[in-house]
Amino acid sequence: LLVLVEAVLQSNKSIDVICDEHQLQRRRILEYIKDTFSMTLVQFVGLVRLNHARRRLYEMGEGAKVADSAAEAYISHTGRFSQEFLRIFGVQPSKAIRK
Repeated sequence: LLVLVEAVLQSNKSIDVICDEHQLQRRRILEYIKDTFSMTLVQFVGLVRLNHARRRLYEMGEGAKVADSAAEAYISHTGRFSQEFLRIFGVQPSKAIRK
């Protein structure tokens, strides 16, 4: 699972390509994520990327740009990013920078 998370954060490749490159069994990963986190693989990958973007916002501090943080996490739609960020973390990304 850690290999998958690292690969997701380092590229915008599809899950199938990542599984092939790292010789991971997609079905086993799907089952593990579903059983452990009660979410789909797509939801899990989205959450991993969203959390990475949040960490980057805090690391960059006051000068951070929300769009840059989203782009680093391979999230291309900043509006959707902001909505999901607010839904998951309870604060808008622009306000998270100031915390």
